[in-house]
Amino acid sequence: MDIRLHPAYEAAITRIEDLKLTLATAYSRLSDLQTTQVPFTEARYMATIGRYELTAYELYMTVQFLKKRRQLMLQAINQGETPDLEAIEIEINLLNGQLDVKRQELADRLRRAQHIWDAKLLSVEDTKSLKMIYRELVRLLHPDLNPDQTAVEKNGFKLPSRPIKLASCKSWRFS
Repeated sequence: MDIRLHPAYEAAITRIEDLKLTLATAYSRLSDLQTTQVPFTEARYMATIGRYELTAYELYMTVQFLKKRRQLMLQAINQGETPDLEAIEIEINLLNGQLDVKRQELADRLRRAQHIWDAKLLSVEDTKSLKMIYRELVRLLHPDLNPDQTAVEKNGFKLPSRPIKLASCKSWRFS
């Protein structure tokens, strides 16, 4: 008995497989962006512009301190009092605590970026060597290539955090 599927059903199955492949490619690209591109781009930005951003913010903090000091002194003078310099310094220190949080964040980002920027990059030969080792490990451990594996070994090859099961390796690209 010959069972034929409806053409629309076959088209839907084909579309689902295409979407799975597209989704796998998108997850791979997202992972690359999160682990490589974003930190490197931020490091490059901070190495070129971040220092100026930190310096500008420190100057902004100084201006805010001076404005606050002037405001508090004028307020005391307008009330006919002698400015209390100790109270003014306490107010300035409170403002310093508030503004220093952002300055510290900028300084930390600059340090992280400098660490990434100064990190030793893999040479082309090292990258090729790692790719060859990876491919050899896949050949040795892949359940489809080793049907005599136990269930534990087969499950060990799968990544439990992956939301989908890759239908093929066509989307894997090595640059």
